[in-house]
Amino acid sequence: MSKGNRLRDIRKNEIPFKQMQPGQQVQVDLKDATQQVCECGCKYFEGALMLYKVSAIISSDGKERYAQQPVLICKDCGKPFGEKT
Repeated sequence: MSKGNRLRDIRKNEIPFKQMQPGQQVQVDLKDATQQVCECGCKYFEGALMLYKVSAIISSDGKERYAQQPVLICKDCGKPFGEKT
């Protein structure tokens, strides 16, 4: 589906739509959001990083590099959020 058709469908269904500008922040009211919990029932998480070694063969400069990915860790069971057992 083209972007134009998708926008027309959004407007036809009366879904409010506003074009965002680069660097513009989205205003979110958390009363309209759903709180997420770990499968153990805990609703508190801490930020952590997963670390990956990138081979020199595939790195952009031909040198071995490290990459990181943020992840949320449950404060009770220590499991990364969203990880299936």
